[in-house]
Amino acid sequence: MRTRLVATIGLLSALWVGCDGCDKKGPISAPTRYIPADAEVVLEVADVGVGLKAREAVLARYGALVSKEQVAGIQKELTLSLGFDPTTAEGLAQAGLPTHGRAAAQLTRDARGALWVVPVGDPAKLAASLDKAIKGRVTVDGTREEKIGGADVTVFETQFGDQKVVVAARTFTGGYALVGLGRDAVELVKKALALPTEQSVETHAEYQALAKQLGNDWALRMISPPAARPSAVP
Repeated sequence: MRTRLVATIGLLSALWVGCDGCDKKGPISAPTRYIPADAEVVLEVADVGVGLKAREAVLARYGALVSKEQVAGIQKELTLSLGFDPTTAEGLAQAGLPTHGRAAAQLTRDARGALWVVPVGDPAKLAASLDKAIKGRVTVDGTREEKIGGADVTVFETQFGDQKVVVAARTFTGGYALVGLGRDAVELVKKALALPTEQSVETHAEYQALAKQLGNDWALRMISPPAARPSAVP
């Protein structure tokens, strides 16, 4: 999963080249509001519509140099990796995503789990896309519904011997989809739902300092306070 994530980041950053003039409208609230201050690693995507805007910018600026076949090749790789084409408005709509909006993820260094916070365009379509993506990456033998903090949470489980093991969980709140991955998926979602704003990573002094170092001109950035230096894909 981490290999595919790195590959996807690389493809998106390739599309971003030449897109410094793209519209960068943000969502109503920052997705990092659901990431706790004790997060080990925070990955942020400046705009889920980066593929759409970058594709338009690349074709407009480098149309004479970049062939349609090359662009189609990148689109194919992204579609295979994500399950939809993020370089077209139709692809984003099909996945239930808006054409713009920030996303963020809380990652753990020991790979025990991750929490994605993704903006919602169409809840039903996004739920279907997430379910398909989860089932395409891990073995899911069943799902169950759980009420957590007033939210309806769908929990994905796999059978391990005579035990059921959690592999993912998802819910919707505040215009975002919260998607927990790994054995700690339910706990990650539960913590995000109950997280007071003042305990989010946005209030973490070292996160703020590292984010300031990176500035505002980035497509993706990864911050790991306090143990590691931040990095960004311009």
